[in-house]
Amino acid sequence: TMGWYSLELCAQLDAAIASVLAPERPPEEIYRLLGRASAADNLGGAHRVFPRVGTPHGVLGRFPHVRAQYYTDGAATYEYVAAGRGRITVEGAASVTVADCTSTAGYFEQALELAGGLDAQIDHHECILNGAARCRFECHWR
Repeated sequence: TMGWYSLELCAQLDAAIASVLAPERPPEEIYRLLGRASAADNLGGAHRVFPRVGTPHGVLGRFPHVRAQYYTDGAATYEYVAAGRGRITVEGAASVTVADCTSTAGYFEQALELAGGLDAQIDHHECILNGAARCRFECHWR
């Protein structure tokens, strides 16, 4: 769950936003855009230090701490994979929604680009919603 509101309520709000803003588009597309917009709006404000960590790897490495401020369950870890590649893993999350996972991927994309990464792409093929033990975000950029 999130610290302020249940993740289920947030997912309902995201679905309502998607249905009003772009009813002809898949909701997941809108969730990803909402995540990107959240990063663009928030990382220059309350978390302006976050993208100034210096590099895309620095941004991803800071994510577990930032996530812990907003979620009351589960823990995130960051793993350096290679130049232009990193992995975020979230384990122990009791509540997971499509809207949250998809908007998180969009958030990472925008955050990486704010930190100087180009053509950021986040793959989220391993998800608790699909029966996996964890959610894993494979992050790629150049």
